[in-house]
Amino acid sequence: MDTNQSFEFDNQADSISSFSRQVLECLVSHLVNHHHNGQLLFKARYIIGELINNAVKHAACAKTVFTLTIEKDCLSIAKFDEGNKLELMNKAGYLKNGVPTLITADGLHELYVTKESDQVLSFFCREPQNDEITIQHLHEHMGLLIIAKAADRFTYCFNNPVNIFRATLNLN
Repeated sequence: MDTNQSFEFDNQADSISSFSRQVLECLVSHLVNHHHNGQLLFKARYIIGELINNAVKHAACAKTVFTLTIEKDCLSIAKFDEGNKLELMNKAGYLKNGVPTLITADGLHELYVTKESDQVLSFFCREPQNDEITIQHLHEHMGLLIIAKAADRFTYCFNNPVNIFRATLNLN
């Protein structure tokens, strides 16, 4: 059975804990009938937490809507707001479609962005190919890195004026 649940967040730091708990409790209740392991909930918790932190720290708007969509094969966690667009979108004109571009590295991981279209960026991470760390790549996009590492697919779409962050986890 497919499930689609929406939640409105007030983007206030003092609401993070209760809102996070509400979303995670809903997710757990809907996943009862799906075969999954604890790893899925562990990943979902990090994704939800980082998207909530992103709303508080960067959205600069009064509210954010989160959706959980559970289908037969996947779980989608999405964040919608009408706040500041992701700064990387301002650089999207310099990115080539389909070509991965390194945006941050911390010595353990490298975070890449791939331009899918003028409105959509996709993120993925991998372990570094060498041990060299440069200061200009350190930790600027740590939240994006955490989500990209936890998700099977992670995208950002700017559909003016709406920002859409979507993380997908396979349920298989």
